[in-house]
Amino acid sequence: MANKIKQYSFKSNNPKIYLIATPIGNLQEMTPRAIEVIKNNVQKIYCEDTRNTIKLLNYFNCKKQLISLNKENEMHRLTEMLNDLAQNLSIAIISDAGYPLISDPGYYAVNHILEHYPYDVIPISGANAALNAIVSSGLNPHHFLFFGFLNKAKTKKINELEKLLSLPYPIIFYEAPHRILETLKIIKTVFGDRKIAVGKEITKIHEQWYRGHLSKVLLFLQQEENVSVGEYVLVVDGVGNVTDPVIADEILVAEIDQLIIKQNYRVKQAIDFVANKYKISKNVLYNKYHQQKEQDETNRTN
Repeated sequence: MANKIKQYSFKSNNPKIYLIATPIGNLQEMTPRAIEVIKNNVQKIYCEDTRNTIKLLNYFNCKKQLISLNKENEMHRLTEMLNDLAQNLSIAIISDAGYPLISDPGYYAVNHILEHYPYDVIPISGANAALNAIVSSGLNPHHFLFFGFLNKAKTKKINELEKLLSLPYPIIFYEAPHRILETLKIIKTVFGDRKIAVGKEITKIHEQWYRGHLSKVLLFLQQEENVSVGEYVLVVDGVGNVTDPVIADEILVAEIDQLIIKQNYRVKQAIDFVANKYKISKNVLYNKYHQQKEQDETNRTN
C-alpha cells in the first residue's frame, strides 16, 4: 500500500486523476469547473465511449486525447494510466453520463491506484441521476440506499431484492428500458405494493415522472406507448411505509398447513397460493415455512 494516508488535493505536486461528472441529458449541466479542468489541468481523458465524449468536448470547444475505458479493457488501461502518471501527466476519467465509477467503468483502476501509488484522486462535481431521483420522488430522502442495476437474470434479481426486503428507507435502482416492466413486476412480487417514483429521461426535454403505489404505476406504464425507450431511475419506498398489512409467520404457516390437510395441496402449491394471496415472495415464504417446521420438530424432540 502506498505510504500515504492524507491527500491534500491542491497543495501537492503529485499527478492527479480527476473523476469528472458529465451531464445526464442536458448539456447545460456541465459545470464551468469541469470544463476548466478538462481544458487546463488534464493531458488525457479516459472515457466510457470516445464517440460520445468527443461530442461533449466539441460542444464546449475542448480538445484532448481520448482513450476508451470499459469493463473489458480496464485492467489493460490501468497500465497505460500508470505510465501517464509516472510521466507526471494528470488524467481524467469520465463516463457517458453522470459520475464515473458509479454503475460505470473506473473503479478497478482508481482502487488499484489508491492502494499502491501516491497519486491524488479528485472528484469534480456534477449531475447525478440517483440524487435527482431521490429528491424528486416525494419519498423521505433523509436516508436512502443506492443499489444501481439489478442482475439481469430473474432468479438472481429476486435474490438481490430479497436481501433488501427489510430495509426501512428508499432504495434507488437503475434499469434498462427493455427490462423496466419485468423488473417492476418482480419488485412488486418481492416487496409488496410499496410507493415508488419512476423517473424517465431525467433532465432531458422528454423528462417524465410516475409516482404512486407499484400496482398503479405498473398499470399506467403498461399502457404507455414508448415505455421501452429511454433511461429509467426507480426509487422504491422502504419497508416501514408499506401499506399492505404484515401477516404473522404463524398465521401464514397455519394457512399453508390447512391447504395441505383439508384440500390436499402439495407443499409447494400451498406456499405459492398463500404467497400470491398476500403478495409476498414465494422464496421468502418457502424458507419461513420450512424453518418453522424444523423448529417445531426440534421442540417435539426436546
